[in-house]
Amino acid sequence: MSKSGSEIKVLVVDDSVFFRTNITKILEEIPDIRIIGSARNGLDALEKLDRIKPDVILLDFFMPKMDGLEFLKKLNERSPTPTIIITGADKEEYADLYFEALRLGAFDIITKPQGGDALNLSKIKNVLNDRIRFAAKVTPHVIGESTSLNLSPLSAKKAEIASYEKDSRTSNKLSKQMDYLLIIGASAGGPKAVFQVLSQLQYIPGLTICVVQHMPEEFTKSFAQRIDSSSKYKAKEAEDGEILRTGWVYVARGNHHMELHDSEEGFSIELNQKPRVHGCRPSIDIFMKSALKVFDPRRVVGVILTGMGDDGAAGLLLIKESGGTTISQDKETAEIWGMPRKAWELGASQHVLPINEISIKLNSIFKY
Repeated sequence: MSKSGSEIKVLVVDDSVFFRTNITKILEEIPDIRIIGSARNGLDALEKLDRIKPDVILLDFFMPKMDGLEFLKKLNERSPTPTIIITGADKEEYADLYFEALRLGAFDIITKPQGGDALNLSKIKNVLNDRIRFAAKVTPHVIGESTSLNLSPLSAKKAEIASYEKDSRTSNKLSKQMDYLLIIGASAGGPKAVFQVLSQLQYIPGLTICVVQHMPEEFTKSFAQRIDSSSKYKAKEAEDGEILRTGWVYVARGNHHMELHDSEEGFSIELNQKPRVHGCRPSIDIFMKSALKVFDPRRVVGVILTGMGDDGAAGLLLIKESGGTTISQDKETAEIWGMPRKAWELGASQHVLPINEISIKLNSIFKY
């Protein structure tokens, strides 16, 4: 159900006639979703918005006359509408576009089928169905100083302040010497929330942080680089076989599960492509469960942020039942209160907090 009635009304904006025609056919097979218009570029879409009021917009990046990013800027100025980017720009070189679209308020980004599947748009039918239904429930925000989170590198001054802590010897202890393990899980709307939490987290020498964010694999490396630039911690995309160190943030690689194992050198990372869990790979649940097998549960802190579905709720409950500390984002500040809601319903969340209070709580936990 959309906010405006029983049907979810969708506007498709893409310069490809093939895409507009075929995505319309696919979506019209889904009950309660109706295509009310299509546009060949952002300028055309803005003109149509004078006459139609969609609940959700599907938007391409690259179009003549007005591209997707420029359209998002104009849309925010006129009538903010939940927007899903659906694009073939799925390479690491396009990561800046990905994060800029999120900064401008895009609900989520879906990559078009590539290679031999490029003509088979039905492969993303189920994904689109889920994303459109969630997006239709979202109240889009207007980009401004109060809502625009820092997705770009820190200022030089802030970087200088953090440099001593990042380069100190305490950030090179192997994982056997870890005091705490912080696990953060997120999905739709997560990058902005993760950036906010980590940018406000104080530097704790004995802390290691692992982030499991549902995101296309082409962009998790860039996501880690942005965390490195906007927090007091070093950050990187996790690599198979590497040993955890304190003072670091490890981001699970997209399309790969991340697990922890005990070894003589320390706690090592395993990346694999085992079956999806809750439709997700990486799975937050898989990582949390693996961490509890090798690390003292009493020193594990789990955080579930905004996202669709159930992933992470069962893992968070295990952390709580094992003696660890658990936090989930509250309904008011979560872009999608799906995963945090499931955690709350299971009784897994010891603390349910607005996004701006999560880092405050974490700072108080790690202080002692």
